[in-house]
Amino acid sequence: MVKIPSRAYIFLSILFLLFGCKNKVLKEQAPATQANQLKNLVPNPADTLTFRSGIRCIYQDSKGHYWFGSHQEGVCRFDGTSFEYFTSADGLPGDQVYSITEDNMGTIWLWTNKGVGSLDTNVNSSFQSNKILPVINRNWQPSSSDIWVGSENSGELTVIHEGKAYRFGFSLANKQAIDGLQGVTGFSKGKNGTIWMAYYSGVTGFDGHRFTVINDSTMHYDGTTDYMHVRSILEDSKGRLWVGNNSNGVLLKEGDSIINFSRKFGLVDHFIFKNVNPSPPGTLLHVFAIGEDSSGNIWFGDRDTGAWRYDGREIKNMTVDPRLKSPHIWDIYEDKHGNLLFAMAEGGVYRYNGSGFDKVF
Repeated sequence: MVKIPSRAYIFLSILFLLFGCKNKVLKEQAPATQANQLKNLVPNPADTLTFRSGIRCIYQDSKGHYWFGSHQEGVCRFDGTSFEYFTSADGLPGDQVYSITEDNMGTIWLWTNKGVGSLDTNVNSSFQSNKILPVINRNWQPSSSDIWVGSENSGELTVIHEGKAYRFGFSLANKQAIDGLQGVTGFSKGKNGTIWMAYYSGVTGFDGHRFTVINDSTMHYDGTTDYMHVRSILEDSKGRLWVGNNSNGVLLKEGDSIINFSRKFGLVDHFIFKNVNPSPPGTLLHVFAIGEDSSGNIWFGDRDTGAWRYDGREIKNMTVDPRLKSPHIWDIYEDKHGNLLFAMAEGGVYRYNGSGFDKVF
């Protein structure tokens, strides 16, 4: 059991309460075609994303529009008719976009490499950088409409509460971690109210009563040939926690048991752990994306070996597009129509069609 400072306890207790560019128009389409393209994502080589630095994240808003966050070029919105591009020149804090979400007022919020930005889609068409207010005091009353994003600062989260962004500092419960490696890399909300916080050097979860810490120490890693370097996290519909590392593959936590899932299926090369080394074929070591589809399949996106699907019995490796120079997958996202989408580091978005992949953006 790890002792947590009182300030971190107050912060995580609040978390627990929560859980009960200028426009670029490419080609006009008829409304019927627009609706069809949004639903079926019919590939159209003439009208597509122009990003070349890679797609970091995908989001579909309440209007059904798609948002694509890039690695270096800002964000794009597709409404079925046109593509709109926004960069730092349009008010976006930074041009590297890690995540996109929407509050209940229809405001789009983005977490970028230089802070949090927002766009009120009902009022204007340009982003604004948001002032991050000081830590909310203990008298603050949380709301189910609050949303959470990361922060550009190490060891911090940002909560969007009633249209304003607030900064939270917290302990990562890993005193031996290098401070520069403590940046938040992901979040996942569990079935029983647990919030899981992923950061480079480990994972911390809080269920309202106790803390769960997964790091080099708890996993008995030596920090050299085996170590935590978390890049993705997901608690699935069955309550299993999946942790994707950029080093030694996938960890699977079920109840109080934690195993190396990649090693269980023989997908680990014991001589290759360093991040700079490419993984050999047939390995699942550098996992930057984890998703669950509506059928309960768990999907992994690996930096060097592409897409993997686990159906509960077998795991299968698939090539998204053999023409791509890099198979690196940044995000796996299922939209409101059941389209399972893959955001590629080389640029472009692909849809799984049941047996292979189609490029749709």
